[in-house]
Amino acid sequence: MKPEGELEEMCTAVLMALGSQFPGMVITKLWDRQRVRKLPPRGLLVTVGKLSLCQDIARYIDATWEYILRILRMAKEEDDMLAICHVLYGLVVSTQKHLDPAAKHEGAMDIREEAVAIKAYQTLRVLFNRWSLKSKDKVTEQVLVVIGRLFYLIPPFKLKNQVNWLTRWLMSVISTKVTPFYISQCIFQLVDALALSGCGGINLEYQLENITDMLFNQLNEKVNNSDSHSVLNHSLAQRAFCILTKLYSDQVVFLLQKTMESKDPAKTVSALQVFVDVFQEVPQTEKLQSKVMHSVINMIQEDFEPVSRKAECSGWEGRRLLS
Repeated sequence: MKPEGELEEMCTAVLMALGSQFPGMVITKLWDRQRVRKLPPRGLLVTVGKLSLCQDIARYIDATWEYILRILRMAKEEDDMLAICHVLYGLVVSTQKHLDPAAKHEGAMDIREEAVAIKAYQTLRVLFNRWSLKSKDKVTEQVLVVIGRLFYLIPPFKLKNQVNWLTRWLMSVISTKVTPFYISQCIFQLVDALALSGCGGINLEYQLENITDMLFNQLNEKVNNSDSHSVLNHSLAQRAFCILTKLYSDQVVFLLQKTMESKDPAKTVSALQVFVDVFQEVPQTEKLQSKVMHSVINMIQEDFEPVSRKAECSGWEGRRLLS
């Protein structure tokens, strides 16, 4: 009989106590069996996930990740899937730290950077092909957290080829009403990882309208200052817009103008919010500045009152521009 509830928590606590002194003893227990026929105890998975974040597990990354890839397809219950996500998150974060040349860490990884890229891509595909991620639940949220980190481990040239289906999937996830923060964070991490190469690629350019529409949806969410996720949701969406504008200035400004001229006051205010940030962060040509100025003046003259009222209701600082 598997331990559950309080008993499972106590078992996990004991494993953590052991792992804090002898991490290798606990981590290797996860994958030292000859054959994988069933999932390991959840408590062991949770412990390994936690140890991955607080201990130097460089020498165990390759074997642990290989084992997790084998059991990914076996997870069916929510608690098992969440436990595996916990391990994956720990592995990815630990790997990122060791790949960062500026970071200080002890020991060398037991896996080469090329192998990391392969495992990251395999993990991404298995998560999407074998796990049901079309509902609003904790598993979908945690998978969004994991894949956002995986983007940075996949070579940009390969990640660029995944943009179309990733965008379609994110659009389907939004329809499930998953917590907006997880969507904004994932979109930001995707465009940020792509931007590291200096070029977002043709697929990202092709999906610009869909991606900006998703970001506008996130900006339309009411901000609850007492909820850190709510605040971060807006911040990440704005940062994603800034990155996209650096990569595709003309196209993004055109889409912003198009949205700003919408009959929907909420979309208009969101576009104005983005313009304020974009023009502060991203240099624009004089021609683009002139176009935007012309659009704003026309909007004020033709539809001043609705936009002004909406800006007041939203508490947007940029309402000063309309008064």
